This record gives sequence, structure tokens and C-alpha cells, in this order.
Amino acid sequence: MKNDIISQLSNLVTSSKIVSKSIDFIALIGSYREHEAIENYSDIDILFILKDTDRKGTIELQVLSELRKINKKLCSQFSLDVSFLTHTIFDFNSYVEIDYLTHYSWGEVFYGEQEDFEILFSKILQYKAENEGQRKLNICNAVIHRRFNCIRKYVSVNEYLNPNYIQFISKLFIDNLIEIADLCLIYNGHYAKSKKEIVLEFENLHFIKNCSVLSLCYDVRKNWNQYKKDKNYLDNFILIAVDGMQQTTNNLLADYELYKTNNNL
Repeated sequence: MKNDIISQLSNLVTSSKIVSKSIDFIALIGSYREHEAIENYSDIDILFILKDTDRKGTIELQVLSELRKINKKLCSQFSLDVSFLTHTIFDFNSYVEIDYLTHYSWGEVFYGEQEDFEILFSKILQYKAENEGQRKLNICNAVIHRRFNCIRKYVSVNEYLNPNYIQFISKLFIDNLIEIADLCLIYNGHYAKSKKEIVLEFENLHFIKNCSVLSLCYDVRKNWNQYKKDKNYLDNFILIAVDGMQQTTNNLLADYELYKTNNNL
């Protein structure tokens, strides 16, 4: 299916003059590229790098409207959630976090040149990583924000707002805990290429005192079609995930305080 979607997307983009002249690269990223996609869980992530005509990251409304039509065609044709990540170079330089940039850099390019794509990200990542103290601080802030976002939804989303809230909250914590673990690895100077590698390497981090929650997240994700029907199991899992997310965040922040002390920051 992956190859069929890529082929159809390439055809749709090429046939649209508005879109084709506005794009530098299109690349497959995420679980489908990593061969870790789970049926009824994973969407297919496509990275679009659009030309930054005004150097402010503005994407013309006409281009966005065309991309919306293309996305709708793909979703309806393949009955799959296809996510378009529309970025410009301005985004990468200004606000996109280093963990996302790293995973973007491993994208499988099918529109544009792979070598040019890799050179682009190599330069951006080198610039972002030069100041170790700032990189560690940025990562800590990114983890704190993820914790906040998950906790606010945990206390706010219920069956009256979303009949499938238990599955929604479970997936939210699974995805964000894996992202937080990835950030912890990058904080420590390690870049993992797959979710499986993230789980294995996270267990070896010296500042993480309770890492069992990540293995649990990986197992629930891998066996989602079994667990998603068991409300009692997911209720218990969410409690473990909330506690694990808070502990992991506290472990990271404690190490950052130690880093600041040791480096007189």
C-alpha cells in the first residue's frame, strides 16, 4: 500500500501546476518509513517542504487548498489517514524542535533529490546542536510542554465529549511518551532511528530511574487491535502512563539542574 500511495501522490502533485511549482521536497517519514506501522493505529506521514517565497514561512492559500484536495483524494482512495506535514525552511530555522528535525532528516524522498534533502538537514541540525546548553534547555522545555498537553487532555476529555475517549487518551500518552523518550535520548546525544531502538536505548539512560512505562507503551501500541477493546486494561494503562510521564519528566529536569551546576550555568 505504501508504494501505491506514494505513486498516486506523485501523480497528483505533478498534475497540479500550482502545487508542483511550490514544492522543493516531498518525503515519507514516520512509522511507515520505519516499517513500524500498526493497522488501525498509524497514519501515514508525508513531509512537504514548500518554497519560502516571503522568508516568513507563509504558504499561499491557493497552494494549501490544492493540497487539501489531494489529501482528500488519497484518504478516500486508500481508506487511510494520510497526514501532510507542510513546512518551509523558515519553520525549521525558527521553531521546529530538534527531535522532529532529526526524524525528518531520515525521510525517504520521492519528490526532489535525496542528496540535496540530506545536505539541507545536515546544515540545520549542525546549527541547532552547536550550543549544548541551549539544546538541553530547549529539549527540557519541549518535554514539559508535552507533559502539560497530555495532562490537560487527561483531565478534560471524557465520554461526554468523545465516545472513544479511552482510546484517544491511550494513544495520546503512547505517542507522547515515545516522543519524550526520544527527546531524552537526543538530550544525551543519541539519535534513534526507530521506535524499537528508542525503547531499548531509553532503558540505558543513566538519569532515568523508572523506564518500564515505555516498554509497556510499545507493547500496547504493537498489540493495539487487541488492547483497544479492553476498557479496564486501558484505564489502568493510562494511570501508569500519567505517572510514568511525570516521573520521566522529573528525572530529565533533575539531570538538567545537575548539568547547570556542573557547568556553572
